[in-house]
Amino acid sequence: MFLPQIYRACDITEAAMFLPQIYRACDITEAAMFLPQIYRACDITEAAMFLPQIYRACDITEAAMFLPQIYRACDITEAAMFLPQIYRACGITEAAMFLPQIYRACGIREAAMFLPQIYRACGIREAAMFLPQIYRACGIREAAMFLPQIYRACGITEAAMFLPQIYRACDITEAAMFLPQIYRACGITEAAMFLQQIYRACGIREAAMFLPQIYRACDITEAAMFLPQIYRACDITEAAMFLPQIYRACGIREAAMFLPQIYRACDITEAAMFLPQIYRTCDITEAAMFLPEIYRTCGIREAAMFLPQINRTCDITEAAMFVPQIYRTCDIKEAAMFLPQIYRTCDITEAAMFLPQIYRTCDITEAAMFLPQIYRTCGIREAAMFLQQIYRACGITDAAMFLPQIYRTCDITEAAMFLPQIYRACDITEAAMFLPQIYRACGITEAAMFLPQIYRACDITEAAMFLPQIYRACDITEAAMFLPQIYRACDITEAAMFLPQIYRACDITEAAMFLPQIYRACGITEAAMFLPQIYRACGIREAAE
Repeated sequence: MFLPQIYRACDITEAAMFLPQIYRACDITEAAMFLPQIYRACDITEAAMFLPQIYRACDITEAAMFLPQIYRACDITEAAMFLPQIYRACGITEAAMFLPQIYRACGIREAAMFLPQIYRACGIREAAMFLPQIYRACGIREAAMFLPQIYRACGITEAAMFLPQIYRACDITEAAMFLPQIYRACGITEAAMFLQQIYRACGIREAAMFLPQIYRACDITEAAMFLPQIYRACDITEAAMFLPQIYRACGIREAAMFLPQIYRACDITEAAMFLPQIYRTCDITEAAMFLPEIYRTCGIREAAMFLPQINRTCDITEAAMFVPQIYRTCDIKEAAMFLPQIYRTCDITEAAMFLPQIYRTCDITEAAMFLPQIYRTCGIREAAMFLQQIYRACGITDAAMFLPQIYRTCDITEAAMFLPQIYRACDITEAAMFLPQIYRACGITEAAMFLPQIYRACDITEAAMFLPQIYRACDITEAAMFLPQIYRACDITEAAMFLPQIYRACDITEAAMFLPQIYRACGITEAAMFLPQIYRACGIREAAE
């Protein structure tokens, strides 16, 4: 008789388990008015069995807002029969997120009739993930009529993953008319794998007329593998005019085998502008013989980006004399992999001045072994900005010895994401002194797993001020053992807002002794969501008052 009051009063999050009884007990017609709350609050998994009744009883219009939950919870197979109504009732925009389930559940053939609406209604960006299924399910021939819309509608960047299927499915001959658009629209990086098919499908002679467009339009990074065919097919003399584009566009890994011809054919002076690409892609072993000319010909600035290859090829000992110039001149992004050699070769003292650049640009994984030297050499203050990289790269165990300095020196805000490692590595006793800063600085979400240690290590009195954050952030299951201390330490009034978590986490039996205080302290409205536990723990008669 007081079910309506309970539903109005309480947030039914935990009420999910007795929903069946409620529905059996009370008339669904009357229950209709609070269906929205029920669906928002409870896990609909069990509710699946009476979904048909709900849909027949309540107006679908209002039901629209919780359709996502329904679809996640219940088997869509049975829901298939009223899919048309659902689509008409609810704006498809929100429905977008469960489209995959719908497509898997209902035969896509029947769904074909409203595919246009779906595409128009939902942002196709998210729909991208099930486009392959759509193409596989419905004959692409029929789908052909809205291919242009699809390409125009969705950023083809994400669509790249199913381009191969499209090309395999539809006749390339007909596709010929929008090839230019496709190449311009989509980053062809992934599309590279079917470029061969395109070339095989259409005679290269005919393809010759749009080769310039292709090279200008698309990033041919992966196109490298069929460059030999292109060169063999077309006269190099004519190809000469777009050689620069080719070299800029495509990774020339396979081009290595005809580099000698290129160098003999074209003037090195003009070749200078694409030397970087050549060095990135081809084996420098053979190129070693003209390294001196390269350095004299091209400014070191541009030479910067193929330093890795050079250092692998030539003896670093000889390279030592221009290491300072290289570091001052060039961007060190690619230099990461030979940092160890550099440090062994050149004096760290001089290297200290460009350490910041090195750390910003390179992967520090291998750099771990000389971290002690770096810290001793350079002021920790400046080192603060790349702490993240350092912690990710080096085992924190070794880093433990200078943790105090790091925390005093650097802003803890950025340090947040590796707090777990820090706590595992360093003694919590010493860490106790800067706990307040840590909690203020970092989101405590990840800190949850070491809460017990913190409470044992530090005085609860001081911890009282950030208890709310702790409870919001961490799973209180393990925190149950020190609930008495928490209640004694902090004012119950403030504790009210995280009571729900406490009740879920701790055994209510022991909590029974301070139930009166809890109810007086917190408005019953919020207390509603743990009513089930209360009723189970204390006799309903006593709870009635």
